[in-house]
Amino acid sequence: MKNYLSCLIYAFLFTISACTKDGNNETLPGNSSTVKTTIIGRVFDENGNALSNANVIIGSKSATTNIWGIYVIEDAMVAKDRGLITVTKTGFWNQVRTFKPKTNGSSTADLCLFTSTTTHTLNATTGGTVTSNGSSIQFPVDAFEKTDGSSYSGTVSLTVHHLPRNAALFSLKVPGTDFKGISLTNSIENLISYGMIGAKLFDGSGNELRLKNGVTATLSLPVIPEQLTSAPSSIPLWHFNEVTAMWEEEGTAIFNGSNYTGEVSHFSWWNCDAPGGVIVSGRVLDCNLNPLADAYILANGFYGATSDLNGDWNGLIAPLVASNINAQYTDANSGQIYTSGIHAMPAQPLSGSYIVPDFQFNNINCYTVSGTLNDCSGQPSSGTVLLIKNNSLIGYQFTTSGNFNVKIENPGNASIQILAYKGIYSNTLTSNFGTGFNLNVGILPLCDTTNINSNVIMNFISPLLGNIPLSLEVSSCVVNMVSGSYDINIAYTDSASGNSSVFLIRTPLYANGNFPWNGSTSTISGNVYYGGLLYTVQQDGSGGSTTLNQTPAVGGNIVGTFSGPVLLGGAGIPGTLSASFDVYRNN
Repeated sequence: MKNYLSCLIYAFLFTISACTKDGNNETLPGNSSTVKTTIIGRVFDENGNALSNANVIIGSKSATTNIWGIYVIEDAMVAKDRGLITVTKTGFWNQVRTFKPKTNGSSTADLCLFTSTTTHTLNATTGGTVTSNGSSIQFPVDAFEKTDGSSYSGTVSLTVHHLPRNAALFSLKVPGTDFKGISLTNSIENLISYGMIGAKLFDGSGNELRLKNGVTATLSLPVIPEQLTSAPSSIPLWHFNEVTAMWEEEGTAIFNGSNYTGEVSHFSWWNCDAPGGVIVSGRVLDCNLNPLADAYILANGFYGATSDLNGDWNGLIAPLVASNINAQYTDANSGQIYTSGIHAMPAQPLSGSYIVPDFQFNNINCYTVSGTLNDCSGQPSSGTVLLIKNNSLIGYQFTTSGNFNVKIENPGNASIQILAYKGIYSNTLTSNFGTGFNLNVGILPLCDTTNINSNVIMNFISPLLGNIPLSLEVSSCVVNMVSGSYDINIAYTDSASGNSSVFLIRTPLYANGNFPWNGSTSTISGNVYYGGLLYTVQQDGSGGSTTLNQTPAVGGNIVGTFSGPVLLGGAGIPGTLSASFDVYRNN
């Protein structure tokens, strides 16, 4: 086995920071006192799918996202003006974003990760041009070296991501997210983006490469149609510093009527930004005057910001022009789109700030799920509450007091799973609204030790290959009865390739116990990924068994182990596959 590792935008040029309604009081990291806060949020991939098992680091604390992409970190000490979050996951670029912490309260921060899968290759000796959605990077001949300074002449593997201003989920994808830049004069600027591109360079073995000293590559970034009329003839180039989460000015790009072109001497994220943006902020409320998350903010019909769990939104707008701003919200159950009234914002001065009056939707989140979380001794407990309908997350909240009150759209007649947890302790129940608007589920004691992260940890041991660790990052798990047996069907996504597959655990009973493999009513089969490549798994002879330690109804976690002889891959490599699994049962 081998391991591969304009008439619209002249009035509106948002660059998102889904933070708070405070003004531009951010300071450089390290220059601010610290505060204690709790952070909850979600991590997505580029397509908006929740990412499980991503590692989230805030200050000295860390957490792992669950199967809905949610993480919670309690009582983290962060800079009071500008907290930093770093998220890592195998198969993806690291992402760093900022957030405005709420002292001794709960803050929220969502973000997207970019895949690290190779998108382009070129010959280091001859150089060449790579393109991505209209953008391009041109490399000269003999331009690359290793990190030790020695010249490199082999194949260059590149991962390139172009992020235009109108990209879907733009506000969650932008590195840093708040568009704070340090200019050549060391002043902190509010930046308005005209598009950005990121690139990483590697040799054939996955070792990092860089441009030689004195060598530059040429970037070309297309300007979206809505920004053509406002694009300046030249614009500063800024690269992203992952340590400070700040953009740093370095160089200039020239506008040729459709693209910005500039020279760069190294690679990270590069951004074409105009300084001097006006900070525009506001809040979105639901039917009960409570904060409404995930509402889009638009100006003149052009997408800008997204409201957070506190209903707050924050972005940048071009100065010296007027704009019509409104909010838009999509009902997750029906798909219906609701639009607020329009606020006419007058022209603002350079680097100014403006607070938009609250937007309120009178027909959103009129339904409430409430209750109280207690610990095992009966005392109120902080914790996280998730609402799940048809295997999809429709609402969530973190409570510091134990009392929760989650607002959702009309759930219809479908039942809702209420999952509450704190650390290793959790509780799950299923209920419905009947004919009422409010559902109080009473006290939920957090005493169960179910793991709400879904994963299958495996080891394949073979005389030919040695010990190979494998892992399934589960997206859903369904139990079906088939011909007198029970199939535990586990769907998962491979982080290295981004592809999905399934793995099956079959037992004669869906009950706690040990079930020796017999190839029919008790067996395992399916596919596993290793290094981004797919390999089949099938039982090989006798001697293996599956043990089920926990066999819950829908809404609980199936827990157990299995071990036995298998054949791996098309060549049928013999070995022993051992695993432990702890997966949330969706159906």
